[in-house]
Amino acid sequence: MSGDEPDREAAGVPGAARGGEARASGPEIALQLKGRLPCFRCGYDLGGLSIREVCPECGTPIRATLLVVVDPHARELQPLRRAWLVVAGLLAWSIGGLAAAIVGWWVWAAPFVGEVAERTLSAGWVKVAGAGCSVVCGVGAIALVRPHARIPRAQVVGAAAGVVGTFVLAAVSYWIWTRYPVRVVADIAPEAESSLLRLAECGVLALVIVLLRPNARMLEARSLLLRSGRVDRQTMYAMAAAVGVVAAGHVVNLAALWLSGKVLDSALIAGTVLVAVGWMLVTIGLVGVLLDIVRLCPVLLEPSPTLGSLLAGERRR
Repeated sequence: MSGDEPDREAAGVPGAARGGEARASGPEIALQLKGRLPCFRCGYDLGGLSIREVCPECGTPIRATLLVVVDPHARELQPLRRAWLVVAGLLAWSIGGLAAAIVGWWVWAAPFVGEVAERTLSAGWVKVAGAGCSVVCGVGAIALVRPHARIPRAQVVGAAAGVVGTFVLAAVSYWIWTRYPVRVVADIAPEAESSLLRLAECGVLALVIVLLRPNARMLEARSLLLRSGRVDRQTMYAMAAAVGVVAAGHVVNLAALWLSGKVLDSALIAGTVLVAVGWMLVTIGLVGVLLDIVRLCPVLLEPSPTLGSLLAGERRR
């Protein structure tokens, strides 16, 4: 999570006290490990173990247990509201987005494939399916608006705007696919309105990614913490950059309106290549998001660790 405080890493613990709560220093943590420190998940006594190790009984990272002690109110530990709904929403969000991208590939590539593929597009059901996948993606994204408490208001509002943007994206994409079918490169230069709409589509998509990113990364940090005891600083900005490559291709196509001859052909080929490469990178990113969410779901369905669960484990011992 990109907003982690430096002292959290300096102490070797992926969490820190907030709001006047007691803050544990490195030596104090070492003393706790020399005494009794039950694992929050299974109650095993972690005394004498390094904070870089995992619980020998259940494999839970010791640093995750330390976070329960140091900062029981950390956002990574907050209980989810209806965890199964959050999991279902995340799966719908990732699968719907990837399915919409696949449909988009078919719509884009059909004129290059052959007459049979183009007849498929003329039926219209492919475009409806693509818009429907985007709608499913938007409905699933609602799970990211406020999955648990203690999320800053700005993140909640931003995620809600990202959900709305997803539905706008579905409408814009359907309008483009219906009114402006993709043409073979050597056929004719794209219309100005078509290129402008596709640029708008890229802008909305990039904005949706940026708005949904904070809450998505927050849930991913929760999974990483409980699986590995660390909080990665991976980012979804790479997908937004890939959308920028697509937008650059459409800018080149737009500029081709004022060209002619061999220069026109070269510009159209360059624009098509940029669009194809950009969408390929976006699709790869969506596959990565789906795989991350599949790994995340089991952690989200588990009860959230609390200081009370750790003390209960101590009583069991």
